[in-house]
Amino acid sequence: MNPVQSRPGSYWRSNDQADIRLNTSAPEKPETIEVFDFDYPPGARLISIASLRFVNAGIFGESRPCSYDPETKWSGNVYRYGVYLSEENPDELRPVILQSHDDDVQGIIFPAYATDLWSVIAVGLLPPQLWDMCHTIMQYGSSMQKCAETRIYQAFAEGRLTKKELQGNTCIETLPIKPAL
Repeated sequence: MNPVQSRPGSYWRSNDQADIRLNTSAPEKPETIEVFDFDYPPGARLISIASLRFVNAGIFGESRPCSYDPETKWSGNVYRYGVYLSEENPDELRPVILQSHDDDVQGIIFPAYATDLWSVIAVGLLPPQLWDMCHTIMQYGSSMQKCAETRIYQAFAEGRLTKKELQGNTCIETLPIKPAL
């Protein structure tokens, strides 16, 4: 990906059909983007924007009926999706989904074993179907992250987090919930 800026001070965007907004309007072209890595150990990491090769865009398509009012149509165009292959390690291509929404961009990088699957999905689905697939994955990923954060906050508030050493590493252990008496 080679980000472009339409004019100084505007957001940098992907130069492909996905038109992903990259969260910065700085004068310098962004070089990295933070994504959630499902590989072990899972967590956030930075990947090179230049290493991303465009595969396809998830485009919402025509307006769709809303579930709460048949007269209202939902456009969904505020969410933009791009599927890419990360070429950071040429021996191990990894699929990436980027989601642009308002002034936020989020991404997921999948393990290398998912490359063949995502290559077929991204090219084989129509853009609105790819949009549905990407939107569902990103929504579930966000929900899972919020659930995990809530569990950690609750355990902290209840005093159930302890620090311990495990194989030379400092770890946080969550103690079980005490049964009510």
